[in-house]
Amino acid sequence: MFGVLPDYVRCGLEDLIVCINKTFPVPKRFAPHLGAEIAALSRLLTSARSERDAGYLGRANFRSAYLRFFLPWNVFRLCKLFAGKDGENRVFPINPPKNGVCADLGSGTLTTPLALWICFPQLRETPLVFYCLDSCAKALEDGITLFNAFTTDKNKEKPLLWTIKPVKTNVFRFKLPQKADLITAFNLYNELFGAVKQGDLAAMELFAQKTKNQLSPALKEGGGVLIAEPGIPRSGQFLSLLRTVFINSGYSIKLPCAHDGRCPAPGGKKGAKWCHFVFPVDEAPAALQAVSREASLEKEKATVSFLYAEKNSKNKIPASRNRNLTALRVISGSIRLSGAVSGVYCCSKHGLVLALDRENARSPVSGDLIYREFPQKKDYDKKSGALIV
Repeated sequence: MFGVLPDYVRCGLEDLIVCINKTFPVPKRFAPHLGAEIAALSRLLTSARSERDAGYLGRANFRSAYLRFFLPWNVFRLCKLFAGKDGENRVFPINPPKNGVCADLGSGTLTTPLALWICFPQLRETPLVFYCLDSCAKALEDGITLFNAFTTDKNKEKPLLWTIKPVKTNVFRFKLPQKADLITAFNLYNELFGAVKQGDLAAMELFAQKTKNQLSPALKEGGGVLIAEPGIPRSGQFLSLLRTVFINSGYSIKLPCAHDGRCPAPGGKKGAKWCHFVFPVDEAPAALQAVSREASLEKEKATVSFLYAEKNSKNKIPASRNRNLTALRVISGSIRLSGAVSGVYCCSKHGLVLALDRENARSPVSGDLIYREFPQKKDYDKKSGALIV
């Protein structure tokens, strides 16, 4: 799922940083304190959410901090997800038709449209309408300004075929003028389910059902919906519950699942495994890495939890051609167990699996899809309860 970024994606990310700095120059009074402002905004977005007001992105200092740090890091995370292995063999079947309709919920500064533009050059030749929905008009305004400047610089000789339509609205009460071929939401729902008390499973199940009920009327038959969230336990729990609601409603889960059975990594409890993926960030633009160091927020890795489903799609998860093999989605990094033995946790139709490497070969990495033959005699890991293969 996560490979080396192709050159055109890396160049696109670097060009985006240049475009941000050119389009939104840092006010002189903020320049010496940019790192501190980024650190302060990071605190408001994580540990001090209760202190944050709804219009925080309307403040010039936080606006500048967001555009230079959070926006490019979020675009980078999505590009790693979209690009696939070396820009080929993409795992995401995102291919809206000519004159297709896309809706991006909680669009803010147009993070997802920017990542799609960078990662899918073929879509630039396709006329599309993007409804970008957010409750903050200023963020949408900045996003459109940046998107227009960036795409003009990257595509000077060709007209822009994407129509961006900003919609200031409450994302739980929106109505589209036409049904969408693709609905995306990035870093949105963790802002909304934060009001659900930790450990209140019934309330989280209700929130997942409410989310599906809101999305379905806006999505065409066969249309796709992508929800990506920070790779934290509560995100994993929400997406696991939403997955169940989708399956019960006739949706086909395309990614990241290797099966359509019970989710073996639903999170929700202390110490429980949750579905998330981890990847290194060494390919991020050098300028972005420098800004991160200035704010004392250096990153060594990034995480994401996500779900991609299609409404009433006939395309189900493909089974292995070899009936003796079972598909496993790797949901952890390599774990040293004892001696020369290492392993990775995986999701499978048989539940949580611990796949062992006894020969010290290259272990699969987070996000990989592998196939294994299951042993006749079942053995379980004492610590996690996972089936050992």
